[in-house]
Amino acid sequence: MENNKNILVMGASGNQGNAVAKSLLSNGWIVHAMTRNPNQSAIKELEQDGAVIVQADMNDKQSLVEAMENVYGVYSVQSFDPKDPDKEVQQGKMVADVAKQVGTTHFVYGSAAGAEKYSGADNFASKWQIEEYIRALDLPYTILRHTFFMDNFTGFAKVQDDKIVMQGFMDSEIPLQMLAVQDIGTFTAITFSQPKQYIGKAMELAGEEITLNEIAKKLSEKFEVSCEIVDARKKFQQMMKMFEWFEYEGYEANIAELRKVNPQLLNFDAWLQQSEWKDFT
Repeated sequence: MENNKNILVMGASGNQGNAVAKSLLSNGWIVHAMTRNPNQSAIKELEQDGAVIVQADMNDKQSLVEAMENVYGVYSVQSFDPKDPDKEVQQGKMVADVAKQVGTTHFVYGSAAGAEKYSGADNFASKWQIEEYIRALDLPYTILRHTFFMDNFTGFAKVQDDKIVMQGFMDSEIPLQMLAVQDIGTFTAITFSQPKQYIGKAMELAGEEITLNEIAKKLSEKFEVSCEIVDARKKFQQMMKMFEWFEYEGYEANIAELRKVNPQLLNFDAWLQQSEWKDFT
């Protein structure tokens, strides 16, 4: 029966996997944090918090078999590599194959919102391929599809000449749905705790729908300096198809319904207040 509390979390040193591991630990699950490099600081912190560290590689089937033995559930997430777009798909399929082979009771896959509607960017198309593969395997799955990460703004906004300069990647008046990374962890914990409700379902996740202009205003208020948006679309050529899709199609998560499931779901204000983003001043 103890195995019913064991969850293998892949990519535990990355933003998504780490958030999932932390949330599961705080909700009483036994987390097996999977990584290729156990010496990373993020992994060491999870170990201090009580996680079981598992060294394995998503390119090594036997290591995956050993990692998935005697666990109740698996959280699967892979990174997109623009230099090798097929790598994510290969890893995602292998992970799903092994989960099927060992009889995983509940398989949760971290995908992207809109993956089934947009094939114009490789990082969307790859996740849709993995989703379809998982369904074809007849795994007891749940798919969690995140929208744009609020946490990205810690990289998109920097201080220059006593003001915040935010790199604009889309029309600053068009609302964009987004999610705090930590809420991926919250929804994963909810999903594992209520399998009858969520197995066989896919959920699009967002906590806020907001424009870049509104975010600039909030940053100005938070850090008490002006915030200027500069058009940086030329800089993001590799991602422009995705950003154009944000403008002309966009995510369609039902935030009101998601907040019923997770009343503590963070909007941008709440994320900004609790983030570890250091003051610019």
